[in-house]
Amino acid sequence: MKYIGFVVDGLVPTLKSCIKHHTPLAYFKGWASSTPLASMRYGWISDCVNNEQIEFYYELYKPLRRYHAVIFLKSMNDESYWLMRKLQSIGVKTIFDANVDYISEAVGTFYYDGMAPTSKQQEEALRMATECDAVIGDSRHLTSIVNKYNSVAETIEDNVLDELVMTEFKLSPCTSGRLNLLWSGQAAKLFELLVIAPLLYRWKDKIHLKLVTNSLTVIDMWYPEYKTAFEKLLSCLSYEIIPFQSIPALMSVYDTGGVCISPRFLDNSYNLGHTEWKISLAMARGRVALCSPQESYVEMARRSGYKGIRICHTAEDWDHALEEVFMSTFPWEKEEQAAVNVVQRYYTTSKISLKHQNFIGQVLNGY
Repeated sequence: MKYIGFVVDGLVPTLKSCIKHHTPLAYFKGWASSTPLASMRYGWISDCVNNEQIEFYYELYKPLRRYHAVIFLKSMNDESYWLMRKLQSIGVKTIFDANVDYISEAVGTFYYDGMAPTSKQQEEALRMATECDAVIGDSRHLTSIVNKYNSVAETIEDNVLDELVMTEFKLSPCTSGRLNLLWSGQAAKLFELLVIAPLLYRWKDKIHLKLVTNSLTVIDMWYPEYKTAFEKLLSCLSYEIIPFQSIPALMSVYDTGGVCISPRFLDNSYNLGHTEWKISLAMARGRVALCSPQESYVEMARRSGYKGIRICHTAEDWDHALEEVFMSTFPWEKEEQAAVNVVQRYYTTSKISLKHQNFIGQVLNGY
């Protein structure tokens, strides 16, 4: 059995750090992160791999364990870097899992202070991408960027737990006069709805927004013009704010029916590298997705044969997509089944865990 350790969200379990943060047991058990990213890219994958008990055993990094490889998942702080160098000095393979683009120079339009990666974040990401033995890019876009600094790089997409993929689901024809538009994410990202503000105004009498997110107080950090425009938009719409509690709870919201929306401003370097997880979770529950032409979304659409998802390049595309789902002839059953099918074929935890293990094996064998 080959042991693979994970350092997640920069939580490196040293005695000093564990005592400082009142988590002394983390030194012996590994320092766990409670973020959705940690649950999905570490927790779900490790459970799947360990249940198979074939070649690898995945676990949180423990200082007293000897590993064949250690994966730094969204971990690029100084503590992670120095641990990486220490591990390399004793022959342990190191892998940087890059989940967002902190590597590129921040260019384009940014919508609040702190949205653009700082020079320090860029420096940290670059040294990990360059000096680790290999890099995982969570999207094809990220992999294309890290390939400039490390030739051993592989795209390993986000995943959806197999049991969360629906086999029987409620169709979403608009029979009540209003169609649920489902959006989930950090409240700081709600400004993305301004991409389709004219559309939302135009269809306001036929739609109901369900926004699954955290506290809206964070919008105070947006630049004033975006905050004003967003507050004006919400004042004209039927909407509800649903506090994010857990992934299963989010899936229950998707089960109420409607279509998933993910508009994005693609005018800055940071946004281009995001994964498809925002829509794949909804599509796993049979929700048709309407979204911007972000590369990971376009790839998902291509894999689905452009069914169960609509890529909207222009305002006219967004308008046409909504017109389409309001038509009495819209084939809900076929479209929603297509949404589920593409997740089952390419994005389930069981599928992605195999891809993950294959890459780790290649790294250990010298690629």
